[in-house]
Amino acid sequence: MNRIWAVLALLLWMPACYAQNLWLQLQSRHETIEAVEASLGDYRVPPVTPATAAVERGWNIVVVDASNKTLYSRMIDDSRYRRGEVFDEVTGQIKRVKETFVAEGMEEVLLPFDSQVARVRIYRIDVDNASPPRGQQAARPVVDMDRQAIERLTKRASLRGVLGDIDSDKVVVLNPDGSTGRKPLVFAFVGDGYAREDMDAYREEVNAAIEIITGDAVFAGIKEQVGFLRVDHVSPVSGQPDTAAIESMMKHSNQLGHGIYDVSIKLSKFTYHQHGVGGIASTNKIYIFKTTPGQPVALSAIPHEIGHALFGLTDEYPSYDPPQDCSPKDSLWPNVTRQTDRTKVPWADLIKPDTPVPTDENVAEAGAIGLYTIYKDCLYNPVPQGIMGGGRYGTKGYQAGWGAVNERHIRSVLQAYLGSALPLVFSPSVVMKIKTGEQRDYLGATVRDSGVPLILEAGSTSVPNPGAAAFSYRWTLPAELKPQVNGRYAMIVPPETPQFAQYPVQVEITDTKASNSRTETLTVFPKIRITGEIIGPSSVIGGTWLELTAATQHQGGNDPSFHYAWTLPSGWGQPIGNGTPTLRVLSPPVAVSTSGTFSVVVTPSVALPGTENNPYPDKRSIKADAVTLTTTVVARQREPVDIEPHAKIQGPSSIGVAQLFSLDGSGSEIPYSPTRMQYRWTAPGFAPVSSTVIAPQFKAPASPGDYPVTLTVTNSEHRSSVVTRTLRVQAGEAPPEPERIEGPQTVTSGEVVTFRAIVNHPQDVRGYSWALPQGFGFDHGNAAQITPTVPTVTQNTGGRVGVLVYRTGSANPTSLAKDIVIQPKPGGAAPVAKITGAATVPVGEVLVMSAVGSSGDKLRYTWTANGFSPATYAGIGPIFTAPTTAGPRTLVLTVTDASNRSATASHTVNVTARPGSDCAPAWVAGKVYATPAEKVSYAGYNYEVAHWTQNDRPDLNYVLSGSAKPWRRLGTCTP
Repeated sequence: MNRIWAVLALLLWMPACYAQNLWLQLQSRHETIEAVEASLGDYRVPPVTPATAAVERGWNIVVVDASNKTLYSRMIDDSRYRRGEVFDEVTGQIKRVKETFVAEGMEEVLLPFDSQVARVRIYRIDVDNASPPRGQQAARPVVDMDRQAIERLTKRASLRGVLGDIDSDKVVVLNPDGSTGRKPLVFAFVGDGYAREDMDAYREEVNAAIEIITGDAVFAGIKEQVGFLRVDHVSPVSGQPDTAAIESMMKHSNQLGHGIYDVSIKLSKFTYHQHGVGGIASTNKIYIFKTTPGQPVALSAIPHEIGHALFGLTDEYPSYDPPQDCSPKDSLWPNVTRQTDRTKVPWADLIKPDTPVPTDENVAEAGAIGLYTIYKDCLYNPVPQGIMGGGRYGTKGYQAGWGAVNERHIRSVLQAYLGSALPLVFSPSVVMKIKTGEQRDYLGATVRDSGVPLILEAGSTSVPNPGAAAFSYRWTLPAELKPQVNGRYAMIVPPETPQFAQYPVQVEITDTKASNSRTETLTVFPKIRITGEIIGPSSVIGGTWLELTAATQHQGGNDPSFHYAWTLPSGWGQPIGNGTPTLRVLSPPVAVSTSGTFSVVVTPSVALPGTENNPYPDKRSIKADAVTLTTTVVARQREPVDIEPHAKIQGPSSIGVAQLFSLDGSGSEIPYSPTRMQYRWTAPGFAPVSSTVIAPQFKAPASPGDYPVTLTVTNSEHRSSVVTRTLRVQAGEAPPEPERIEGPQTVTSGEVVTFRAIVNHPQDVRGYSWALPQGFGFDHGNAAQITPTVPTVTQNTGGRVGVLVYRTGSANPTSLAKDIVIQPKPGGAAPVAKITGAATVPVGEVLVMSAVGSSGDKLRYTWTANGFSPATYAGIGPIFTAPTTAGPRTLVLTVTDASNRSATASHTVNVTARPGSDCAPAWVAGKVYATPAEKVSYAGYNYEVAHWTQNDRPDLNYVLSGSAKPWRRLGTCTP
């Protein structure tokens, strides 16, 4: 132990000669406090706190002489009331505040102890007590010690080691100037929850914290007098508290007082278990935590908490406490006031007589310190941004500066403590706003439209130094913004760009003695140009349904989505599809032909640029790029004839060579009309070249080029309508297939059929909602595929299958539909396919399956077994050889009867690894995986569950770390 103290003394202690002073350690419980330890020595005594100190719950320590005359007094906070603050690591803004209370607390205080001292008395201060006035001490002391009692206490227990029982080689000196001697003002860092494998990260975080402190405008001027200690304490378990050991190390520092360091700062590698704070200040101790799991330690909170711990500054962000007293008198804090008379506030000398009282709205115009209302508790602070304000308005807290009021108070404390004068040079605190019309916003708060002129205005919440010149402004703006600068104003015009663009905007303010600058990033929406038309009939019989479609094209933007807001003429009702490109509306019955104008506002939306904390932001609308499309439709008097035909082709306009695709002519009919059209398709060069079904499937030609496709529709009165669409066949990678419902066009009563929603980007789909004609029996499962049972009919019956596809980040679902015909069941029972056989098989082993349980007339059997050998088989009892890789496989059996009616069945076989494999159990499609870190294997890799998942193939939905997708890939495995 002697060796430890010898090394520490050699490295860290720099002797100083001061008068004898008294150090007291106090333990508080309930409303009482007890002196448990004392020491006399040449300690540094901070300036005596004035009667207006920032204490609302705490203790007043009074030193009196033999005639009860007060010699010295010191007010300290009650450390049991801890105010925790959640910091946003990106903006530095304080997002949440919570005050906690603990049963016991330890306080420390330094007092002069010269020959005049006769007694030390301690009084309770509590604003919640009804008897004493607000912020005043109780009438009777809770502790009253004479000089003899104090001296006995100092002899009973000597001062313990400053850093507790730790090895000296764990204490590392990190002075900014590289020296090893003790500095007058010392910060000590200790890590909690950093195991041996975390020490590199801990040291990097300490270095980052030191850069934040030394980069501060005040501390940068006294770097040679500021020192740092790093205690390399190794916790037993990574990410778990090591409270007892850590508190022992932090015990014997003192705020601007004695000991080897003045403020201890604990960095915690875990989220604070009570309310996840970013920072807590308790007299001379600072606790810094992660705000939420997976986030970095909130280092940006350190200067704010230093303001509390070292200098007694109060918060300057909006308070959520109810007001106690709204009378216009001085408050108890050096940087906050209740006084509304501007000549009587504590910092009145810093307010210019001709300056209007600043508010959040006119700060740029006011350009000086003033009264800013703090929420509803009748308090006022002198600056709308700053470190004690938690970096409001988009500036990180530690980058916002202190402001003149706080800086003057901090420098006065440091001058008294360090014993040397510090120049009172206030760096201007820069405010930059953006003005559009009468609206003022902070530049980094929103994304701006391109091509819209903006006015930037700069101001300062500081005042020029005595005798200095007025503020001058220097703007640094990219030439692309076409800037026009006039003093503290700058007009810019964000350029039109096809993608998101970001531009740095900087202003520097100087008063010839000091300067400061502020840089913001201007983010500009991409310019999206939309063209198009409303497609649909020009007339419709009154009382029937009309369908209109907004067909649009666009340039610019990265995968934008569009919102459609339809406006209907008077009398047209029951709209279906408002918000989507296709609108169905019921026309009014009319006696004479009546025209009506339809319009649709098409507004683009784009996803904002992602950030580290929000890599997948929601989409935002670009109102400036919205377009309005219009069309006129005539409602005609109903005639005793069939509906007028109107040929309409729906489907892709471009496809790849040899690609299968579908075209749909169902839009040619009036929805819900009892009449039906006849269809004749002509598609030279495609396969087939003609068709008579409502929605045929074609195969594109093998050569690229433009090919016409013609649809002729004819009604029951032999009236026809013809439309031709030119399809572009492209070489190379084919564009995405049209989203559609796949399934049979004609279904038979009693059979089980399959319908499947074919969508682009299925990983973005969060749900499906199916709708089938009446009588279908099906499970309303949230899946892309359903297998309903067809109802019984006695004659051919039309119907429509529909599904709503819900996507992440979009409030409006995509609607898909398919028309079908239900036909009566022919004679004899329909065939039924049934598979029996094992559910698991080792890799490379033989698997025997059987279709004996199938039923039907003169069945033919066809097996498909991808990955097995053979891959196909015709017969009732196949024998397969399992694949050489583990994982689930699906076998499909199709049986066909004498009437060429077919039925299918599937059977999942889990191919298991041989003994000794390091592969986890194979992933099973359809199984719900809801337990985090549950492991599976797929295609030669092990994965673990990141969050709830079902039917998400691991190799298509994984990340290497984090939880942005449902699976995390762990590495390869051998079956």
